[in-house]
Amino acid sequence: VGDSACHMFPAHGSGIGIGLVAGAMLAEATAGLDDPGDATALWGYQSAFQRKHGGTLAAYDVIRRLSSRLGTPGVAEMFRSGLVGPDSTLAGLRQEWWSPAASELPRPAAGLAARPGLAARVLPALGRASTAHRVYAAYPDQPDEGALRRWSRRADSLLGRGAI
Repeated sequence: VGDSACHMFPAHGSGIGIGLVAGAMLAEATAGLDDPGDATALWGYQSAFQRKHGGTLAAYDVIRRLSSRLGTPGVAEMFRSGLVGPDSTLAGLRQEWWSPAASELPRPAAGLAARPGLAARVLPALGRASTAHRVYAAYPDQPDEGALRRWSRRADSLLGRGAI
């Protein structure tokens, strides 16, 4: 179900984990209904999924787009700067957003300060990735096509066109 709904984790392209989560949420939303295509139930599913997981998926999509623009040399610089390390990598493998503790920030901050060109490209993307969670928490929770269009325009303006 997740694959057919185009659910996949942007950081590493896997659709199995998030697809299983999406499938379980869809099954819960439609359980016991005479019409599993009921618009209200399906809106409830999509809203719940987007509010719970959409921000993480969108945040990692921002990072995926950044990595693609940086290419292999730029991604290697991200590793050397300390921005990407064991904890952030493990969070990505777990399909969770990495929120470092304040004590973990000095190393990547120093690494980016020593690489101003990289920082100029990475910091705006990290800002957009951080914003993704707030944007997706505001996904419309009631069936309303107009509200969905307005939300979509806002998401595009804050996260970058095609972020949703």
